[in-house]
Amino acid sequence: MIVFDRPRPVVFHHFRWTAHLISTLEAPWSTEEILDFGARIGLRSEWLQYPGHWKEHFDIFDAGILRARDAGALEVARRRMAEMNERRLRHLRTAREMAA
Repeated sequence: MIVFDRPRPVVFHHFRWTAHLISTLEAPWSTEEILDFGARIGLRSEWLQYPGHWKEHFDIFDAGILRARDAGALEVARRRMAEMNERRLRHLRTAREMAA
């Protein structure tokens, strides 16, 4: 599932809205899902931040937020997104421990 946190205002040369777009899947499936979704809404793969990492996300702005919502991404509270990222981090730590 693809989600974005509640948009918030920023000033970057002018006033804009911004949000983070993530996949709720565990790595490495999250990277594939977020890149596929990003391509559908016009995001370039090189814009993905922290690929393959639990912090993996796209920063989206203004019309990108609307395109993400229209394509099926769900808006979640920032606290809920933080909980999702904590779960992804725990999963990666468990996978590393099992591999060791």
